[in-house]
Amino acid sequence: FDDPPQPDVEAGELGRVGLIEVLTRLLIDRRNVTLRIALPDDEAKVEVRNGEVQAAEYGGHTGFNALVRVGRQTTGIFWLSESGAPVDRTVAERPDRLLSLLARCLDPVASR
Repeated sequence: FDDPPQPDVEAGELGRVGLIEVLTRLLIDRRNVTLRIALPDDEAKVEVRNGEVQAAEYGGHTGFNALVRVGRQTTGIFWLSESGAPVDRTVAERPDRLLSLLARCLDPVASR
């Protein structure tokens, strides 16, 4: 059996792919990028360096709090730009823990 095609994580609609899917692919591929997301009320920015989320900002929030708020959005367009520039770290969690915490926060059943 052939594996289903992987969704494009270079650019697309956030509602079709989802933040966790995009971050997972960027971390596995150890990318050095800025993930930008145009949302209805503002633009979010997530800095990924060498397979780790280093920083995130959205709507005046930073770090993990910003990621949760972005993850709750159902509409928006995202795109990547290559970037190796250093950033001030606002996300302390390591990749595996970050993704599991984010998934738990975004799960409507678990977050009740």
